[in-house]
Amino acid sequence: MEKRKVLFVDDEQGILRSIKRSMRSEPFYSLFAANGQDALKMLQKEKVQVVVSDLNMPGMDGLTLLRKVAEHDSDIIRLILSGQSESMTILNAINEGNVYRYILKPWSDLDLKITIHQSIDLYNVKQERKEFLVKLKKYSHSLEETVKKRTKEILAIQNKAEIGKYASQIVNNLNNPLQDIRGWIDLSNFVLIQDNPDLTKLKDHLNFIQSGICDIEDQIAAILNHVRKNTLIKNEPININKIIKKELIFYENNSGFKKIEKKLMLADSLPFIMGNPAQIKQVFDNILKNSIDALSEARPKRLAVKTCSDAKFVTIKITDTGKGISREHLPRIFSPGFTTKSVGKGSGLGLASVKAMIEAYGGRIRIDSKEDIGTSVIMSIPYQ
Repeated sequence: MEKRKVLFVDDEQGILRSIKRSMRSEPFYSLFAANGQDALKMLQKEKVQVVVSDLNMPGMDGLTLLRKVAEHDSDIIRLILSGQSESMTILNAINEGNVYRYILKPWSDLDLKITIHQSIDLYNVKQERKEFLVKLKKYSHSLEETVKKRTKEILAIQNKAEIGKYASQIVNNLNNPLQDIRGWIDLSNFVLIQDNPDLTKLKDHLNFIQSGICDIEDQIAAILNHVRKNTLIKNEPININKIIKKELIFYENNSGFKKIEKKLMLADSLPFIMGNPAQIKQVFDNILKNSIDALSEARPKRLAVKTCSDAKFVTIKITDTGKGISREHLPRIFSPGFTTKSVGKGSGLGLASVKAMIEAYGGRIRIDSKEDIGTSVIMSIPYQ
């Protein structure tokens, strides 16, 4: 990081000499101006991060100067160093000049140094905030471009019957993570507008955004591979517990999900299954979205996720205390086109595609549900 510069403005040369002596060993450059006009000229030549100005000066007073400084660069941190101690004068200076600190003369060298260091820190935080905003815009633009590019690839092979059959579910699988990514972007923007943004939290949000983009790319690649080769690509070991944990964290920005009481019972040393992680994520995402929707008006709102294994299968059980499924609808829940959701909310392909994918892995799926009590989805996938 480049060495920061602080500009001191005062019409009394003795004060400027005193400040110059006290700031000689500080890790920033000290610049000096005897009046407002000279200060503004200096700002045209030098990149300054902090301006410390006297309040009463001939010609241009301190408040006028600081307003012009703000017009020149609003990120510059502005301070007043003045002998006027009246409360109304101080309040007026803070409100009109939007100053960071009002320092009374005579000042303590130590206090002045601490205040300047705090001002430089504040300036640095503002610059980091700007950099994060630029990164967010790049992530957002990259996401939009990726979706457009992959969508064109899908449209290029839309004459394939399978794409036509499952087009609605494909859009749903892509739209869910896309909405969550936008949620993380909104949360990041909220952090950035705070006076003292939590940069650690912001970095975590950016990691989730980047992870979400990778997930969308993986899902689209899996769809294209499946259509082109008409088979499931079983090419790598999959940690079911890791996928479940990651997906649950990703949903944390969903306002409805935050209100749900979650219970995780994940078996230690769960065997890995072989397959495509993007497809397994789709399965879990569909079931989880159904549970969130079912719990929207439920009391209490509880969600439990359990994993276990036996000699042949890894089993995932997802249970919610939602509205449940009526007995008359249970025989039809895996039928393509069937849905109990309101118009525009369900595609009717979610459970049908989940069942098809689980069975393609040699697994099985079962649903136990009672109306107004809740639903359990039990999926077993072989790992040998």
